[in-house]
Amino acid sequence: AASLGQVYKGKLKTGEKVAVKVQRPDLIRRITLDLYIMRNLATWAQH
Repeated sequence: AASLGQVYKGKLKTGEKVAVKVQRPDLIRRITLDLYIMRNLATWAQH
């Protein structure tokens, strides 16, 4: 997903094609917060 990171095509000096994945530096914190919010919303919706 673009919100988690991006993938770029690249080529090494040897000519070999590669994929370079760049992830957001705060990815773990962001996912943890998103899961916390979703759990709380689900709990609230059940009541």
